[in-house]
Amino acid sequence: MGKQNLSKPIVLIVKHVFFLFLSNYCTVAMAQSQSSLITLYELHKTNYTATYQECVDWYAKADSAFETVKVLDYGPSDAGHPMQLAVLSADKDFDHASLHAKNKRIILIMNAIHPGEPEGVDASMLLLKDLATNPSWATVLKDVVICIIPQYNIEGVLNRGSYSRANQDGPESYGFRGNGQNLDLNRDFMKCDSRNTLAFQRLFHDWNPDVFIDNHTSDGADYQHTLTYIAPIPGSLAPELESFVNQELTPEIGKYCSGKNYRMAPYVESYGETPDSGLTGFYAMPRYSMGFVALWGTIGYTVETHMLKPFDKRLEANLVFMEACILTVHKNKDQIGRLRPPQQIPNRCVLNNILDTSKYETIPFEGYEAGHKNSLVSGAPRLFYDRTKPWKKRHQILQPF
Repeated sequence: MGKQNLSKPIVLIVKHVFFLFLSNYCTVAMAQSQSSLITLYELHKTNYTATYQECVDWYAKADSAFETVKVLDYGPSDAGHPMQLAVLSADKDFDHASLHAKNKRIILIMNAIHPGEPEGVDASMLLLKDLATNPSWATVLKDVVICIIPQYNIEGVLNRGSYSRANQDGPESYGFRGNGQNLDLNRDFMKCDSRNTLAFQRLFHDWNPDVFIDNHTSDGADYQHTLTYIAPIPGSLAPELESFVNQELTPEIGKYCSGKNYRMAPYVESYGETPDSGLTGFYAMPRYSMGFVALWGTIGYTVETHMLKPFDKRLEANLVFMEACILTVHKNKDQIGRLRPPQQIPNRCVLNNILDTSKYETIPFEGYEAGHKNSLVSGAPRLFYDRTKPWKKRHQILQPF
């Protein structure tokens, strides 16, 4: 028998061992990188919202950990900081013109326009991490691009305290409503007195989102719902698009949320002293974010979780709504693409809407009986809601027409 050549098998074994080592190293490195993406909410055990710098640092880590995530800078804000936009694009394309040319559906999520209402900040981190790591989202993300403004009112986020939201059930500290000029940025979308707003205008027109979500926390009346929302007001969208939103998109979102034990209801104002006296819809004029985006044919939702519910439940409800919206947009991606205007041409906006008491809808609503009792502080009568006496009714709601 001749001499055998053993060099080739040895080389193959070495190569195999090397690639196995490299594969394991990359897997471990990726796992370590992703393990560093635990959110501040998770780290602090439920009653904590991220600070400005913690949020910036977390998104920088996400940018480094995932090829599908990129953080872009717009701005500057009134504080001189760049407004950041985190983009999750499954095919690693972060050019808005290219993504529109590929007929992707784009969802824009905005957080902390009112930094005392912060659960969207932390819910969006949890959402982004799940979208980037959970294979069950793969089919959806082939068609849907997620854009997140981590913290919009940067100056308000930096002005952190614990006492500007009376009676709110957590978190332990949070930002302030006004920005660096003490402006309410959710009244500035038409005046553009803030550099934050000017940065948003550039960002919005670059990305031209199909759907926009503005995350807030409610105040005022007490009721059973943790999750309420504002949908586009009548007449703010093209008729066929408005009909689709009202009859298909919003009900599908609501069905998903109900399946997760968060029965959502429209965000309402009381016609009298309490919800039991009657309900009116919220008039989202163009000075508000979702009223502004409707001018350009974007479907807008404002999420209003209830301030008297615990922070962790509000955050979970907020997260569920965003998941529902992403899934529903994917399911209806073709119809949304067909119904939205092909170019950004502003819609006609009626500025003198009035509350027409002859026109109303009937909705299910879950409240609490209300009454009066003497204040322990002043001795004067004060309004209170009795949570031992819940009620469920089909309630009339008046809308601005």
